[in-house]
Amino acid sequence: MRKLVTIGCMLGLIPLLLSGCGLSRTIAQQRAGPPTDLSLFEVPLGLPPDQLPPGMTLVPLDARTLGDRQDRPPLSLATRFMTVSPDGALLATFDYVRTDGPLSTPSGTTVTIRDNRTGAARGSFHPPAPVLGTRLSRDGARLVVQPYPSGSAMSNEWDVLDTADGRVLTTVNAAPSNDYVPALIDADAQALYRFITAAPAATAPGPRPVSLIAYDLGTGTERRRLALLEVTTGSWPAGRVVQGDAVPAQLSPGIALSPDGRQIAIVHADADRVTLVDTQHLTVARTINLTGGPGLLHILGLIPQHVAAKGPPGVGTSRDAIYAPDGRSLYLSGIQTLLDDHDAQTFHSLGLTRLDLARNTITADALPGRTINWVLPAPDGQNVFVFGPKEGEGDSHLLLPNIPSLLQRLDARTLAIQAAREFPSYRGGRLIQVSDVGR
Repeated sequence: MRKLVTIGCMLGLIPLLLSGCGLSRTIAQQRAGPPTDLSLFEVPLGLPPDQLPPGMTLVPLDARTLGDRQDRPPLSLATRFMTVSPDGALLATFDYVRTDGPLSTPSGTTVTIRDNRTGAARGSFHPPAPVLGTRLSRDGARLVVQPYPSGSAMSNEWDVLDTADGRVLTTVNAAPSNDYVPALIDADAQALYRFITAAPAATAPGPRPVSLIAYDLGTGTERRRLALLEVTTGSWPAGRVVQGDAVPAQLSPGIALSPDGRQIAIVHADADRVTLVDTQHLTVARTINLTGGPGLLHILGLIPQHVAAKGPPGVGTSRDAIYAPDGRSLYLSGIQTLLDDHDAQTFHSLGLTRLDLARNTITADALPGRTINWVLPAPDGQNVFVFGPKEGEGDSHLLLPNIPSLLQRLDARTLAIQAAREFPSYRGGRLIQVSDVGR
């Protein structure tokens, strides 16, 4: 996901280093505990890139209390690069051969498919060129990768590899995006959805409408296109100069693919709307106006948290979205950035909101003003895990090693906090969960 200039650069390090009412609350507390294994994988932050350790650690957590589990030791991996199957049961880890130092472009890659609970290898192979993983299919048989970037720009090519031997099954050469909006890949690694915009026009700067392209990962061919004229994104000069630098404006919509792959949700960055796209026909199914309900004030930013920022200034809005496991709800979060009259950048966190897609209404909200780095619904549909800097800790929008962080478990319906765990410093990783699926 792309954030504003300051946020985006820092959040972008994570994937490279490795993604009520009282009655309801009472009922939620009487339910059985989450039937999920959790692991928080950690990478130290604050070190120069050439001093980072080569690997990372997966720490098993108790899904109810969020404490470390005593019955399962931490799992150490020799690499910081990985991707996870949709249910978290399998990992694909990427070990790189670097002949010119720790920051050099690798000359080779070893991909290993592992069991998340034990770390045991199920097989490994060597792709013909260095790659980054973007999706491991739910059965572990297909791995979608992109060429390892030689600079800051990602490739427009996606390859589907057979994890049994590393053979390239199909290749998609996608249209360039011009503005970075992440691609979506379904759980079976059969469909790729790419968001593109027209090239920026120097004579008419401003947000640009988005088009959505569907690719078949079985054949490598483009399937359909959809122009989304009401959805805009982009970065452009805001018309202000601070300390000699032009201030960028930016809009970044939130996007999510439903667990069954049949629907894409797009949360507009410039309006309080959600557009739902039918992926089979690649048509707009409907648009939901975010009106009514307790979450509206936070969606509109009327109860923001003002955080004075350090670093390059920017203005704009960035949204995030993720589906509930049954596909009937969306969890929304985001952040707004403004410049005040003294050219100080302030951040307005939008908290967490639950949107009921069947009723087209906001049914719960929580964590007003809390910066949210990621949201992860539990597969049982009863809980949602939320992670971010601890509220009120300095520049809490930044991923800094000296900022305490907080992991919380919320009731999935009411968003009431059920459990919380504070960490003394930011953990540069995210939660992996393993549903109770036999393998």
